[in-house]
Amino acid sequence: MHSSPDTKEKFSSQIPAAKLFQQIGYKYLTPGEANDQRRNTTKNVLLYDILSTSLKNLPCNQIEHNGELVTPPDDLIRNAIKHIDHPSTENLINDNKELYNKLVLGETFKGTIDGQEVSKHIRYLDFSEEGREKNELHFTEEYSVLRTGIDKDYRPDIVCFINGIPLIIIENKRRGKGQIFKGIEDHIKKQQDDGIKRLYVYSQILLSMCGNRARYGALGATVKFWKGWNEDPDNEKIELPKLEGIIQTEPPKEFKESLFSWRNDGDLDEMEKQWSNIIAATEQDKLIYFMLRRDRILRELSSYIVYEGDTKILARHYQFFGVEKALEKISRLDENGVREGGLFWHTTGSGKSLTMVMLAKSIFESGRFKDPRVVLVTDRVHLDSNVYDAFHDCGFNIKKVKRGQAEKTSKIILDRNYKVLSTVIDRLENPLKSFKAIDDSDETFIFVDEAHRTHSEVSHKRAIMRAVFPKASVIGFTGTPVVKKNNNSVELYGGWIHKHTMDKALEEGDVSRIIYSNRHCPLDGDDKSLERWFERRTEQMSTDAQTKIRKIFKSQDEVLKASTRRAEIAYDISVHFKANYRVDEDKVGLKGIFATSSKYEALKYTQLLEDNGISANLVISDSSENEGEVTLRKNEKEEIQKYWKEIVENKYGGEDKYNDHILNAFKHKREPEIIVVVDKLLTGFNNPRAAVLYTDKRLKDDKVLQAIARVNRVFPGKEYGEVVDYRNIIGSVTSAIEFYRKLEDEGYDPEEIKGAIFDVESEIEDLDQLLENVWACFPEDSATFKRGDQTLMVAHLLSKEPYEAFMIALKKFHYKYKLARGFYKWVKETSPEKQEKIKSDFKYFIAIRAEAEDELGGNDGVTYADLVDDIRKFVEDKISADPPVVKLDKVEIFSKEYEDRNKKKKSKRSQADSIRVRLKNYFEENWDDDPILGEKISDIINQTYEDFHNQLIDDIEYFNRMEDYLKRTKEGTTFTYPEGIGGEPELVAYYNIFKEEGIKLSDAEYLKLVVKIQTIISNLKKVDWVRKNDTNDMEKALLEEVIWDLDLELGDREDHVIGEIINRAKRYQGR
Repeated sequence: MHSSPDTKEKFSSQIPAAKLFQQIGYKYLTPGEANDQRRNTTKNVLLYDILSTSLKNLPCNQIEHNGELVTPPDDLIRNAIKHIDHPSTENLINDNKELYNKLVLGETFKGTIDGQEVSKHIRYLDFSEEGREKNELHFTEEYSVLRTGIDKDYRPDIVCFINGIPLIIIENKRRGKGQIFKGIEDHIKKQQDDGIKRLYVYSQILLSMCGNRARYGALGATVKFWKGWNEDPDNEKIELPKLEGIIQTEPPKEFKESLFSWRNDGDLDEMEKQWSNIIAATEQDKLIYFMLRRDRILRELSSYIVYEGDTKILARHYQFFGVEKALEKISRLDENGVREGGLFWHTTGSGKSLTMVMLAKSIFESGRFKDPRVVLVTDRVHLDSNVYDAFHDCGFNIKKVKRGQAEKTSKIILDRNYKVLSTVIDRLENPLKSFKAIDDSDETFIFVDEAHRTHSEVSHKRAIMRAVFPKASVIGFTGTPVVKKNNNSVELYGGWIHKHTMDKALEEGDVSRIIYSNRHCPLDGDDKSLERWFERRTEQMSTDAQTKIRKIFKSQDEVLKASTRRAEIAYDISVHFKANYRVDEDKVGLKGIFATSSKYEALKYTQLLEDNGISANLVISDSSENEGEVTLRKNEKEEIQKYWKEIVENKYGGEDKYNDHILNAFKHKREPEIIVVVDKLLTGFNNPRAAVLYTDKRLKDDKVLQAIARVNRVFPGKEYGEVVDYRNIIGSVTSAIEFYRKLEDEGYDPEEIKGAIFDVESEIEDLDQLLENVWACFPEDSATFKRGDQTLMVAHLLSKEPYEAFMIALKKFHYKYKLARGFYKWVKETSPEKQEKIKSDFKYFIAIRAEAEDELGGNDGVTYADLVDDIRKFVEDKISADPPVVKLDKVEIFSKEYEDRNKKKKSKRSQADSIRVRLKNYFEENWDDDPILGEKISDIINQTYEDFHNQLIDDIEYFNRMEDYLKRTKEGTTFTYPEGIGGEPELVAYYNIFKEEGIKLSDAEYLKLVVKIQTIISNLKKVDWVRKNDTNDMEKALLEEVIWDLDLELGDREDHVIGEIINRAKRYQGR
């Protein structure tokens, strides 16, 4: 018969833990032996004799005296012990931080040897390769400690000591529901004023375990921040069999005798019975083995504990393994003597800044490098402040590169007069060009925050950075990696170092869940009046100019700027925030961020929120800087400038002080409840109190995930982050998630990024010649013409052939110049004078082009800005809004349920929405293949969507139509085409061009027409014709053999049509 195991705490958790500690190298002390070590009083917590012996024997503490290495004298050791005995516990976290620094960094003490005074820097822990094995590891059980102010003890279940110092405290509980949290609550209780702070002030890692579950946490951490440990999968494959072999091994007889010498009769028999049935490792076993064995615990203590202000933080497993893998990689040099780097992808919100801090600590403390330096590089001022603050708060002595101090910065770089340096990337250019600030050390480590954004292969900024630090290791950190043309951030940085993706972060509770709601604000307007207005206001323009204006109108979402709509949305936000997030007046609650499309919109929304009883503040860039939509009316600009001058400058003394005040209040005070932004703070802004993002702004690609991540930080009392969307960004959210899901799984097709990295040096060999080609578009200097006379230069371009030749030459030069400016070798080896000359020439040509285009009337002399006043007035007069209605309510967007929305269990409406998004993305991505087809199908899809939202069709009809559009798009039968043309995308593209122009031909004539065009292109295309733009022969043949021979009546549209044909041909025959 089998007998059931006893499930008491000591059998299911405490004794198994003790056995494993002994088997991984910790020496066991009975409670009585431990009490002897601390002079038999529960007021003491250090094991004095062990501490004294350990400090004497550590290799790092040996003293050179009279030519020999000797142990430190007793009086010196007594001084070292006294220095850490009974530390202050008035402010537990700060006192723990001070003690941690003493334990890790050591202190210098004096003593006497043979009557001679000596001094020695004593370390309490030896992290060196030589000394690691000399650290003494002990543990004991039921370690009674006197409570503060009460003549009673608290008794932690297990305490682990390194060199006699209690660094690890463990609470064991029986197996069962909620037991793990009881252990955590015991830890929290014992840290209180009437607890045992005298012990906890030494603690570095706290653990709660109950056999099948185990979590670790830091001093002061609330329950939400206690986490489990997930071992690196590759390492677990190797180490888990070793662990299971250990737990299946019989413990030594002497240890068993000691372990049970003070326990109840029968306890040994019960444990022997349970040990005989042990096969698999528990979560408790894994946490002890993977976190607390000798090599791991010493690494964690040396580099993976940080203090951010008044918060103590222990590394999560992904930070530990990421940094360990980075250390391995950056220890190598490539064949050119450049130190290797790589890319971290740690999902936004999971603590990238702290990972950077931990990597910096490891670089300085690992002993792998002789004289390392760390440079923190960002591309925005507020990100520079964020990363500076993170390092400063964690105790680093950090220098910041300031604007306008090129000479001082160059001296800092050349002298390597820093340990950690932070800079905005732009501030490296002047030190390089003006003072030749080049540090060619291979022990400089550059940490690039938001590495996916500006650091592409053709980035001039990256080239400058590389020229200043040519042999440095460049390590990128991103929450949203990018893989696209010329910006494959994965390959660019030298491959992955480590990934902690959004799925993992959500699964492990490192970030909050995101709940999404879509709210639609219905608009009432007169479409016929709008169309009439456009026709009358643009009737003097060419068709091209009208098309441009209409496209801008659509992209600017002008109808969404109606003041009635703003008022309805502001009221809706105020009601939502008050109902869900407002707290009592004496408390600091969760906060909101509102992303808007322009500074003016942000200003008006801030005022409306205040009018509706919400404390709101505006955070935008300087009034002189562009941010968001820049097509503003004069009165709108004046209103923004007035606010800036009266509030930002006069009341607060400038932008920096204003932002510091608002953001500090947002973090620590009850007000403001909501901050209103445009672009600022949507990346790199970390405030865990931010719980809800309201958005009335278009967001795409990585920007949508960056913005959403502002509210995914974990915070006590915050169940989830919420996104309330008034601009229908759900399609962008879906697309972004699908892309990054592919990237998480290494699932992207290498063909998608083919050509992302190429040989720039060979590409720019002809740069000088291309510049000469641009100058050659103009006459040489003479008595009647001077190239330095801009008026004459522009006048020369006011006819077709010189203008087109100039545009082609400038385009070719611009492409290569952009590559050169992003190539660090060119930046480094080309003289500053030559670089400045080329830059000046380019700016001159751009100015000439702009003036020539204006003279030639590309928009018939009318710009969108010229019309904006009339457009806004029309919108105010003709557009009204109804209160927002909920279209999609509280969907968890990163959940598997959201990902599987296309499956059968989802509604027809959801499936139709998914198809609509896919079609929209498809036509956006392939727009250049056939813009006319794209516009037609987009109009149909949008109309179907509008019919559904206006309840003109039901869910099933909506789904059926969308499914039909998808099927026809796949088959190339979206519209009816003449026989022989339908199903052939290239022929369809040519056909659509002429149909759009109103050319009337029979089906047979149309087939003959498009086949002839295809044949002409195929016969006349040359090698590399697209890149070289070698289309002159094609254009001549199309004009003579197609348009003239077939007598097609195109009038002044001939050039336009030929250009459209060439563009389609490049897509279909230039691949």
